[in-house]
Amino acid sequence: MRADTQKLFNELIALSRILTDEQQRHVRENMTEEELVIFDILTRPAPNLTTEERAEIGKVARELLTRLKQLLVLNWRQKSSARSQLKLAITDMLDN
Repeated sequence: MRADTQKLFNELIALSRILTDEQQRHVRENMTEEELVIFDILTRPAPNLTTEERAEIGKVARELLTRLKQLLVLNWRQKSSARSQLKLAITDMLDN
């Protein structure tokens, strides 16, 4: 068991050396790439955030992404009702 743990650790170290800076960032922030995009949008311009604030914004980014995926429909950009629902969902989530 100990040998397996050491092997896994060594593989993770090798993988971390391969990852680009942005890939490392999404792993470091414990977010998917999609969540990280929303996180970046919510934190522009980049304020100085505490660890707790970063975690809270990460939580909001995950929740917002989940909600948006539920609302996205085919050709949503051409449908005014779909655009309105997305805008309302974003506004509600950010207000909360």
